[in-house]
Amino acid sequence: MRDVGCVKSDGLGSTGKHANRTDRFNTLVKQNWWKYALFADAILLTIAIASHEPWEDELQAWLLARDSTPITLPTATLNRLRGWHAR
Repeated sequence: MRDVGCVKSDGLGSTGKHANRTDRFNTLVKQNWWKYALFADAILLTIAIASHEPWEDELQAWLLARDSTPITLPTATLNRLRGWHAR
């Protein structure tokens, strides 16, 4: 950077406070791009989960877990899932 009077210039036309803000913004974006990507992914997943409807196999597993106690879950699983994939 060269000094032009009281304003510093890099020779590319960006000078003064605006150049500092732009440089700081670019640095923040370069250093924190993964945070922005993670935030965008979280938003998209939230939308997808909110609009998801369970299919038959997902729904059966959910109802099986909901309607069984921890003691009866292993036997209930074997009894209710027998022949599930044989259709």
